[in-house]
Amino acid sequence: MRSFKVVLLGEFGVGKTSFGVRITEDRFDDQTTATLGVAHFRATVDSLFDGRTVLEMWDTAGQERYRSLENMRLYVRDAKAAFVLFDVTSRYTYESAVRIVEQLRSDFGASKDILVALVANKADIEAKQVDAEELAEYAKEAGISVFGFASCKTGFNVVDMVRHVAAKLNELPPENQDSAAAAAKITMMPVQINPHKKIPNNACCS
Repeated sequence: MRSFKVVLLGEFGVGKTSFGVRITEDRFDDQTTATLGVAHFRATVDSLFDGRTVLEMWDTAGQERYRSLENMRLYVRDAKAAFVLFDVTSRYTYESAVRIVEQLRSDFGASKDILVALVANKADIEAKQVDAEELAEYAKEAGISVFGFASCKTGFNVVDMVRHVAAKLNELPPENQDSAAAAAKITMMPVQINPHKKIPNNACCS
């Protein structure tokens, strides 16, 4: 069983902690409190084709004072994947997610040694400010290999997205698991997670 460090990034209130709780405990807590600094989740997932994989998930605070370049470098160091989340009902959080991806690609030289997954959370709410076409277009432009709509409240697409990331991480040769050169060999074929999967009608809020 292989283990990888991954980080959860995004603005305050987009659902990073709920994402971790959904993966590790398969539940949603309406009373989730804001993360201060970092929190840790350990998720053991079935990664589609490669058996079970352990993801050491680090949930980072979304407040501005915690999002300095220095802090982000600390969070991202040695991570093999980053789930960048935004609230699909908030254009501001989407634009922030784009900036985070740009930081990962430029400030940290991470274009080759970290896998980025873009999570459009709160997909159970109808008042979306980002549609599937825009999301797919940006993912292609930014070279994001796993992306899609999800809902931490209903569980919609959350596990599917994590399993796809785990499968891609398992493409790394075990002996070179910590090598940026090996990470560059990860298949970058874009995967849009269940774009036409129906969201339950009773999912009225997130």
